Amino acid sequence: MAQGTKESVALAGHESDAQDLPSLVEQLAENVTKLLDQKITLLRVELKEEIAAYLRGAIVITAGAIVAAVGFALANIALAFVVSTLFSGLDWSQPAKYALGFFITGLGFITSIGNDAATVTRNLRELRHGFELYPPFQKPDIPVKIEVDYKRLVAGKDPDIQLRAGDVVVVKESFF
Repeated sequence: MAQGTKESVALAGHESDAQDLPSLVEQLAENVTKLLDQKITLLRVELKEEIAAYLRGAIVITAGAIVAAVGFALANIALAFVVSTLFSGLDWSQPAKYALGFFITGLGFITSIGNDAATVTRNLRELRHGFELYPPFQKPDIPVKIEVDYKRLVAGKDPDIQLRAGDVVVVKESFF
């Protein structure tokens, strides 16, 4: 009987070896499927987090742009009121002085970077202005280094330059 038990155990061992290969392949397929499923789930979670981060950044940038635009508008309004006080000696009504201040401020802003909406928009995006270096003023003993050609300025053809602290800008001709 001991012999029969050993033979049946040996046969069972051989059968389990024969079944182990298909079961191992099945387990491998299940594990690969589970791994791929987990990877896809992880990818979805990471994409959601990245999209949320980009959206938060876009919202912050948009809010900052709105605040900057409102600040720029308020600064221009304040400048228009300051310009209107320069006409306090005129015998005009206060609304007319305000209108003149706003007109001059708007005209000065628009003509400095272009004549039409497309040019103004392009020059604002490219941070262009109407200043250029004036070669005869490039001597160390002359404090003025920049000339503004208002015709080129109005046409939006002048290249960008950087102004530094202490720079003096002399405008030879009036814009208005």
